[in-house]
Amino acid sequence: MAKSILEPGDIGFLMHHDNWISKAIAWFMGSKWSHTFIVLESAPDRVYTVETSDFEVVVHTLEEYINDPNVSFEIYRAKSLEKVQRNMISRESLKTLGETYGYLQLISLGVRC
Repeated sequence: MAKSILEPGDIGFLMHHDNWISKAIAWFMGSKWSHTFIVLESAPDRVYTVETSDFEVVVHTLEEYINDPNVSFEIYRAKSLEKVQRNMISRESLKTLGETYGYLQLISLGVRC
């Protein structure tokens, strides 16, 4: 893999098209996206992300999404952020690693919408 153009702090929005939870979240939100991720680190051979998965916050690699035909995603960059701020966002996102949530939050989201 060539050097990545992604930087820590870049934000991604994704959809797992073969997952009913993702479909429900996107439907309740009125969005084409169900989950988000933040780029942690961009190494020459791998891009690491922190993602809100179905039940907890986890670390993934961007390659997992690229190689999955049932996943679509877009990545955005806040151009106004300095490198120090971008690195801080990445570090802070790691503090949520392993936090869990469940189906009741999905029901709560539906009620609020």
